[in-house]
Amino acid sequence: MNSPQDLTPDRSDPAARAAWALAARRRGERTVRSTLGLVLLGLAVALPAGAQPLTGSPGATVGGIVGAIMLVTLGVAVWPQPWSSQEERHHECDTIWHEVRGDAEVEVGWTRFAAWVTADGDSLRLQLLRREPSAQRVRGAPSPYSFEQVRSIPAEDIALAAEAMEQLRADAQSREESSRQQMAENLDRAERLALKRTLRGIDDASEAEISRREEALREEVAAQESAERRAQAEAVARSLRRP
Repeated sequence: MNSPQDLTPDRSDPAARAAWALAARRRGERTVRSTLGLVLLGLAVALPAGAQPLTGSPGATVGGIVGAIMLVTLGVAVWPQPWSSQEERHHECDTIWHEVRGDAEVEVGWTRFAAWVTADGDSLRLQLLRREPSAQRVRGAPSPYSFEQVRSIPAEDIALAAEAMEQLRADAQSREESSRQQMAENLDRAERLALKRTLRGIDDASEAEISRREEALREEVAAQESAERRAQAEAVARSLRRP
């Protein structure tokens, strides 16, 4: 039989801390949702009886009943529900991420990685925890987290496991740096394309303005020449009208 010391989680182990944080998160959400649900249900019970005395109108009771039904519906909606498998997996990954990454709260635009290991029977499973840039989430989907299984090592080969874990950490850092550089290159490429589009727009606008001015100048010259020809014709006509 286990002693009390054996049942106490090892708080120096990130996995134990992550499991504790996951349980605390589940309890906290359940407490908040159940409290809000009870408040809404309590209001639903009190509303029909208090509607008429508060308003002095007999018809207020009907409105109170309708409001009570809406409150009951809201109470049922917010009542604690078990996490879906996707939500459970997301919270599990998120608590692990906050244990292994000191910059877990920092939002970045590139994919990040962290090394992780779990015991699977008499073997060790080395995994790479991947976190995509954050996106808007609803009930755990889409989750930015995913696990990539890297390799399995016999638990008794401690030296090999330690070496493999160090290599996995180095690979995680290398892949994250590559992701960061790729994002920087993409941003640089996008900025260059945007600059080209801007310059092209300026050139097109300049050419259009030049064409407009040239056309206006041609029209002005043509109008002036037409006016000169009319003036000449009028002068000839005056000359011919004289006896």
